[in-house]
Amino acid sequence: MSLPLYYALGAALLCLAAYWFLRETEDPTLPRDSFGEPIKPPPKTRHQELVEARDKVLRQMEILQSPMGSGSRNAPPNVEYEMAELNAVLEEINAELSAPG
Repeated sequence: MSLPLYYALGAALLCLAAYWFLRETEDPTLPRDSFGEPIKPPPKTRHQELVEARDKVLRQMEILQSPMGSGSRNAPPNVEYEMAELNAVLEEINAELSAPG
């Protein structure tokens, strides 16, 4: 076999080893169980989902109230209607958040 062929085989082997190494190693900061498998985070509670939804609605309302949001070409044609809908959604979310239980 010729020298360039050895170089090509060596490069292919090096690439294969690098691929295997990167595939097998994961983020070392992930918490792991006793078998070394990454621990999945617990599912979000209803309260956490509602807080995230409220934050999204408030952000959307800020965008609509800003000069760039309400005056841009991409703004909805009826900003007052959109704000009323967002306020209704926000009231529902706040009511569910303040409900006991």
